[in-house]
Amino acid sequence: NNFVVNLVSGLIAYNLMPKKPELNLEIIRKPNEIAIA
Repeated sequence: NNFVVNLVSGLIAYNLMPKKPELNLEIIRKPNEIAIA
């Protein structure tokens, strides 16, 4: 469940904050780190 929440949050953040695409790309590329965090 946490993974899904983090993934959705990342997508929402990407849509709401297009000024920081690099950070979101890292989140999408490294979902394991998000799950751990």
